[in-house]
Amino acid sequence: MNPLRVILVSTVPSDRVHGSMVRYGAMIRTALECHASATCTVEELQLSPPLAWLRRFPARLREPVRYAAIVLNARRLLPQVRDGLLHLLDGSHAYLLAATGALRVPLVIAVHDLIPALCLRGHISGPRPGRGAAWITQRAIRSLARADHLMTVSENSRADVLRLSRIPPEQVSVVHSAVPELTASANTADCEPNAKPYLLHVAGNNNFYKNRPGVVRVFNEVRRSFSVDLKLIGPPPDAAMREVLQSSNRPEGVEFLPDVTESELAALYRGAALFLFPSLYEGFGWPPLEAMSCGCPVVCSDVASLPEIVGDAALLAPPTDVAGLAAHCGSLLHDPILRARLTAAGRAQAARFTHERLAEGLLKVYERAETHFISYHKN
Repeated sequence: MNPLRVILVSTVPSDRVHGSMVRYGAMIRTALECHASATCTVEELQLSPPLAWLRRFPARLREPVRYAAIVLNARRLLPQVRDGLLHLLDGSHAYLLAATGALRVPLVIAVHDLIPALCLRGHISGPRPGRGAAWITQRAIRSLARADHLMTVSENSRADVLRLSRIPPEQVSVVHSAVPELTASANTADCEPNAKPYLLHVAGNNNFYKNRPGVVRVFNEVRRSFSVDLKLIGPPPDAAMREVLQSSNRPEGVEFLPDVTESELAALYRGAALFLFPSLYEGFGWPPLEAMSCGCPVVCSDVASLPEIVGDAALLAPPTDVAGLAAHCGSLLHDPILRARLTAAGRAQAARFTHERLAEGLLKVYERAETHFISYHKN
């Protein structure tokens, strides 16, 4: 039997080197090539124009132009695929399927989170998408039904899909992501002792659900009892973060690190007193697992996918409970026995999220998609 031809459909510009979807695409490819090479071959189909091309346009037009190009490329390229299986890596771009017409091969769509749709329908508190974004969000939700099988990165995201769509439960499977190998295998020798303990936070953006201002509020509370610093990996502070910093009585000791390498990230995890992650919503939650894999104890929020992902290996509290989160931080800073227990439990929890397990889940999803595709076209 010939190997299955898997075509990973990417909506990320090919010259973008950072970002969660860049890492996710690389993770899927690594899992399949390293643990399923006898079963499938892997190709990539790029729908987004490169960033270098998009920079020809004024900044306010770049995203609309990119979305339009994605739709046009999908309409032209996807119907031409005559054998194998298409795997759309980011379900938030499922709107493109409205322009493609009938496909000739099975389709799998990966859904990470439905935060814009949840905000739009009032299920979570957050800024409502504008008119254009709302239209795209609603079209994407409806287009998920085009998939022969959906995969979500957590049970929580699966529940959101079933709540916001009419897709049958048997058509949606959970396939957890893996802990990125470069972070998990980084050498502990990269970490140098820090003169002062620090709390660490990692976020890829300033979106409201990352709750970065909440990180500073918790830090300010912790600083009342402990001499610690705060390091925030991610973009520079936005207006909401600057407001919190300016209104704080203790803004010193806060350091923003916008660009770090994988080895630097691993060293920062290993050198931190603890990892603080009071997110308001997550579809999966890579950073807590990365911290655990590097031996850094975790304090995080108890909402969305996070309890599912961290299990019993972290201290949890509601994301807006500043006092509760600060108390957990204080416990870890004060109690070496608790710290050692959570460090060991965290390593064991992170070790469950392997590329091999990811590959096994992907192959099951692909098999279900093929079965559905054959059954649908027979009928």
